Amino acid sequence: MNINQEFIYAPNIRLFTYHLKTVNLTNYQKFELEITDIQTFYQNLLDYYGALDQNQNPSKLKLRSDFSDFLNSGLPNLDLIYHPQGRGRQRIFLANHSPYKGFIYPQFLNDTYSFSLTIYHPQNPGKDKVSFTDLSQLKPPRQFFSGINHNSDQTLQKTQKKSFWGSTIMLSGFLPEKPKTPAELKPLADRYLQNFLNLENLEDAPPFYTSGELLDGYIYEYQNPNNYHPYGHIIILFIFAEITTEKLNKIQWDLPELFLYHHKNKQNFADSKKEYKTALEDIKKIEDIIQKFPVYLPTIEEEKLRIESAESKAILATSNSVEILHKTSLPIPNSSTLSDQQLKNLKQQIKNLLDLSLKNSQYLRSLGNFQNTIDINRQNYLNKINRLEKLTQSQLNIWQDYADLDFQRFQRQIQADLTYLHQGSLLLDRAIATIRGLVEIDQAERDQQRQKAELLLQDNIQAIGLGVGTGAILASTFGLVTQPATWPWQKNHSLLPHPFPAAVVVSSLTALLVWQWTKNHLKKKRNLK
Repeated sequence: MNINQEFIYAPNIRLFTYHLKTVNLTNYQKFELEITDIQTFYQNLLDYYGALDQNQNPSKLKLRSDFSDFLNSGLPNLDLIYHPQGRGRQRIFLANHSPYKGFIYPQFLNDTYSFSLTIYHPQNPGKDKVSFTDLSQLKPPRQFFSGINHNSDQTLQKTQKKSFWGSTIMLSGFLPEKPKTPAELKPLADRYLQNFLNLENLEDAPPFYTSGELLDGYIYEYQNPNNYHPYGHIIILFIFAEITTEKLNKIQWDLPELFLYHHKNKQNFADSKKEYKTALEDIKKIEDIIQKFPVYLPTIEEEKLRIESAESKAILATSNSVEILHKTSLPIPNSSTLSDQQLKNLKQQIKNLLDLSLKNSQYLRSLGNFQNTIDINRQNYLNKINRLEKLTQSQLNIWQDYADLDFQRFQRQIQADLTYLHQGSLLLDRAIATIRGLVEIDQAERDQQRQKAELLLQDNIQAIGLGVGTGAILASTFGLVTQPATWPWQKNHSLLPHPFPAAVVVSSLTALLVWQWTKNHLKKKRNLK
């Protein structure tokens, strides 16, 4: 076989495109793609290819009018074209690309609009040889790869962009001889891809991903396994015998659902990386707050904190998130030196950290949801593979490997991201607890100082009251000073030589007793409180 040939026999082109009906973003935004809008998108694809119905009139797509009723019925899958006896597909003819024929098969798969358009060149010995250059005329329009109606309003375009899962193109055709290994036809597959996309080189095409055997043919896949490529996911299948076509026809109705799980997991993984990147930005904010923490600790306290920090590092060093460890030691200020402004700043930092704590919880929940969704889609994908293997009595290892390798890699990466964010959550909780402790300690000290000041004020009042009382005693007895003194040897003498000292002594003792009783009473009253 000449591997430099530039043609293929009886080519077949299968186009698959997917849009989520209801988009719920992690920031609580919601986008709803109505069936009328997606019908317009599909109709534009048919118009692009000049699709005709069996009466040679322009093909007009009519999706079932009872879609909303079935939407609430609990049915997982639904054909969007009503057919009373079989699958809801519709045959078409291509007016601009004779002798190509085809059919369309729109579905609603669980939560997603699915549309498959198959275009094929009828087998006709001697007349079904097609050059690679001619196949470029069947390249889909720009809107197929972007998932957007570019002539619609901006709101609808935004909704379609958010809801677009991706697209798959499956190119197949006959070759006269089968080489020993798929690698021998890899250059031919590259040229097929380049010519179909009408590219000067393969730099703008999806990168080569893998090759192998599928249904007794050779398959080549081109895609970015982690993110969506502008040309999506492209498969080339070289067929060498009719048995491959027979097996492919048995599973063609299941291919839309199989590729949907493929796109869902890729997009969920890409969305998880965006969420993780946003979470890292908030982790950086947390670290910035900690780095700006004031340092006023006494030496003994600094040493105590150093020991606690070392113990924390020893524990956390077993995880994969070692980058965060050098920032987990929190310098704590001596609360007795906090000014009113510093206390106000600390309270504001608590508010900021609590807000970041809520966001961090949302990030953890979102990543957990992405991980669970990928696991569910992976299992659905493997179940579909098992069904296809039973229908074809063939091993589909090349597609099963994608679930075993890439899907599990997605899950492992998300788990690693979750572990890192959990460490950030621990740092955040520690920072909040530290600042709260500082505020509470400082507030307690301030309350204690205020109580001491109040007691001192009371004591001063009592002292002043005692002084005033003493002055009043002196004032009331001062009139006795002018009275003459009497001595024991004089007639009519009193018990004491002079009444003034006696009055002062008696009044002072009385005042002292009253003061002591009042003091004890107030002290006892405080203790009871």
